[in-house]
Amino acid sequence: MSDKKREFISRIFQENYRDLCKYLASKLRCRHKAADVAQEVYSRIFSLENPEEIRHPRAFIYKMASNLAVDSIRRQK
Repeated sequence: MSDKKREFISRIFQENYRDLCKYLASKLRCRHKAADVAQEVYSRIFSLENPEEIRHPRAFIYKMASNLAVDSIRRQK
């Protein structure tokens, strides 16, 4: 993994993780599920070839997190 990719992922993780978990907890009504979904978001970003090219990383991770939260809610039903 390139240093640029590692630094990018580390930066967006540090800047957004806490607020992202709060956002997800409000949608999922469970802190533990929220943390799991947030981890999945970062795992998926990590798997991207060039995540540092994302123009609006905060919007990107929140949209992905929202989609994953909806998927999680649907699986529960």
